[in-house]
Amino acid sequence: MITPVQREVLRGLETLLELSSPDIRIGQLVAWLGFLSEDEGKRGLGDIEDHELLAVINRFHKDLEAGTTNVAESA
Repeated sequence: MITPVQREVLRGLETLLELSSPDIRIGQLVAWLGFLSEDEGKRGLGDIEDHELLAVINRFHKDLEAGTTNVAESA
């Protein structure tokens, strides 16, 4: 069963892919989210809780909308 937070994480990934360059693969995006999580002083993707991943996704989404991050160059 998918929890509400997990469903939000999946929707967040979809939104990030829509905002990203068409060249970005899902693996690249997930790897980049892992780097962001580690940079923020948290654990890697395999260790963070779903709500923590959602917070990373939401921050990255804001950066993409603001134009301060380019996934194609970062991933």
